[in-house]
Amino acid sequence: MSTYSSLGIITSQALELSDGLAFFAEMKKALPALYPKKVGNYEPVRTLFDPRKKGELEQQWRSPFIWKGAAVGSQGNVWFRQGLGKNSDIICSAKTKDFDFERCQDFLGKTAKVMNAAFIYAHPFQSIEIERARTNETLITVVRGKSNYVSVSSIVLEKYIPDVYWYTIFGPPFVKHFGLKRLLATPANRVVQLGDHFVGIQLTGLSEILDGAKMEEARSLVKSHLGQDAFFSLSRGASSKYRVCKLV
Repeated sequence: MSTYSSLGIITSQALELSDGLAFFAEMKKALPALYPKKVGNYEPVRTLFDPRKKGELEQQWRSPFIWKGAAVGSQGNVWFRQGLGKNSDIICSAKTKDFDFERCQDFLGKTAKVMNAAFIYAHPFQSIEIERARTNETLITVVRGKSNYVSVSSIVLEKYIPDVYWYTIFGPPFVKHFGLKRLLATPANRVVQLGDHFVGIQLTGLSEILDGAKMEEARSLVKSHLGQDAFFSLSRGASSKYRVCKLV
């Protein structure tokens, strides 16, 4: 059974087609397995992705914009901001073997600043997380129920931070919420400041990326440091009130 990984971006930007094409151009260099092969607005997607055909893409650049990636099993979608106070969500997934997590961090760091993202993550799903992911509304099941990945939406993020992922970038709303100094002092394998308003937190080393127990231990330390009341917990459930911040 293949394990799956995912990445997600939540931003208050409306995301024009030009933003999407720039995003995909960077993705092609960093994560070619996820780069769109076919696109559309409903399953099954049939249109070959050609960034030169902007007129055709303009018609499809609406919610949900769906793509199938170059690697078998890779896919993604874009949900666009609609109305005041809403956000745009980009979510994509692929088999873990097709994810280059080292290059992914650089790609997401650039994306965070270009899109002024509120929250970004990249994460290899672990079986130890399944109950928490199911209860906090982030579990996506694929391959006829045999594999899973996490998908964080802005709707969920407005209620609580569902988890700390292997690589999480906290954008301006969370830097203001937690404080820059506090975020930079987070006990984790790697903490990096990305410009003035973004902090990236890497839970474990690359060699331990599939060690579920190590991941759980590391995320527990992060949650304790930043404050458990901001993060979803199984004991409190999804209907409890958490210490949240406004995304826009």
